[in-house]
Amino acid sequence: MIKIKLIGIYQILATIILLVSFFIGNSKFSLWLIPIYLVVFVLMAYIFYASYKLFDNPLKGIKLSIFAQLFQVFSFSIPGFIYLYSTSSFLSIVIKDNLVGINFTKEIAAINIRFDNNIVSFGIQIFLIPIIIMMILITEGFKIEKKKEMERDQILKNNYAQQQV
Repeated sequence: MIKIKLIGIYQILATIILLVSFFIGNSKFSLWLIPIYLVVFVLMAYIFYASYKLFDNPLKGIKLSIFAQLFQVFSFSIPGFIYLYSTSSFLSIVIKDNLVGINFTKEIAAINIRFDNNIVSFGIQIFLIPIIIMMILITEGFKIEKKKEMERDQILKNNYAQQQV
């Protein structure tokens, strides 16, 4: 259970860092950016909600957090567009221009969703921390399910034993 709560705290703190860096880095406002701002806001709100649920209802929080992590596993660029949204962007595998490499950065969180004519290459980046977080959440979810199943079995055994008396 402690791992789940630590992941919840991490998700909240990383999302706050991402939110601050997003608004500091996007000081230029234009109307065509409103849909991107809305997408960013919805993603951040969803991660906050999933993080809250990790404390309130761990099983539901695990499901929501795994889904939230899926948005953060991949970053990609195609000519004219880039998608980068990760609250765990400091360790990744990068595939770009026929090269594959491991990327370490000091950035905890990164966001870059935009249409840009200067983007001319194809690339993909796979963030490793969200994958690790998902593996931990899945493992902890199985543990919770197993514990609940054992509790249900014990209740059934107790009820059966009481009926026999």
